[in-house]
Amino acid sequence: MLRNNFKNRRPSMPVGAIVALLLLSPSIHAGSLSLPFTVQANFPSFSLGGNLSTGAWSISGTGTWSLDASTGTGTQTANLVISFPALTTSIPVSFTATGPFVFAREIATNRVGILAESQGGLTVSLGVPVAINLVAISSMLPITESVFPPFPTTPPSPLSLPALPPGFSALPAGAVPLLTDLGNAGNVMASGTAKTLILPLEDFTGVGTIKLVPSNAACPAGTANPLNVLTGTWTFAMDGQVPSGTAFAAAGQFAAAVEPVNNTPTGIVAVTQSLSTPVSMETDTGTYQVLPDCSGGSLTFNMLSQPLSFDFWFANAFNELSFVSTKVGVELRGSAKRF
Repeated sequence: MLRNNFKNRRPSMPVGAIVALLLLSPSIHAGSLSLPFTVQANFPSFSLGGNLSTGAWSISGTGTWSLDASTGTGTQTANLVISFPALTTSIPVSFTATGPFVFAREIATNRVGILAESQGGLTVSLGVPVAINLVAISSMLPITESVFPPFPTTPPSPLSLPALPPGFSALPAGAVPLLTDLGNAGNVMASGTAKTLILPLEDFTGVGTIKLVPSNAACPAGTANPLNVLTGTWTFAMDGQVPSGTAFAAAGQFAAAVEPVNNTPTGIVAVTQSLSTPVSMETDTGTYQVLPDCSGGSLTFNMLSQPLSFDFWFANAFNELSFVSTKVGVELRGSAKRF
């Protein structure tokens, strides 16, 4: 779907924005929406110098996307976890990104999609400081985008949304759609750069997914931090298939806890599980996020063979949950209960 046409698209300012949404009890105001969201996107390796590279890495997390329909500007504020499985490193960061967006209605179905382009940036330490910069196009169904438009170059150029596909009409400035009209899935396409002090700028691209899942959930009374809702020990089982259509099943336990990482409360999991492919038992670590309304969240197991990422949803007064894989090419589903 993606074209390899990212040359000469290096952002000249720290940029990065991956807009992935899960709608949860959003607040509606005249001309604006405030939407809690989740994000998950995967990226290829980049060099750290000295024959050392990061290996494939990913970004996941939760936050709030504020959409001002009167100005056509969106702002995302998120708590992210950047995972480098090959380096056995996960780094929590705070992140803000801004850019233009448009609500557009599909004439044939009357459904409304979101088309957005956004930018932001962050710096992480992988032995050396690494500036990770991204520009991202997000398209919420029924809108679909499979080709990147021109991105900012040097010298700076402003973000500019691609044209809407045929059959769509932009909502008037200031108009906000009904949540029931919005699509419930979409795509993220990101072009970016990585820069260390000793290496030249490196280009890379990445892709992710968007899902809209309205919810009326609420955190338990007295919850100071949504991360606390998952803490404890859970017994789980899952099955499905991994890339190449290989059947896979696993069962075990994971213990979730909130620990300070770089002075930031972070959801950490310790996993013990038995695997069917190959038949083995292993212990792993991982991370998790919980949505602001405590309806669910995201979960990553950093397994020996590959990291596995999931979206999960609570049930039965936060004592049970269902989860589904979010990594491209992996089709796994399962459930867990408190132990």
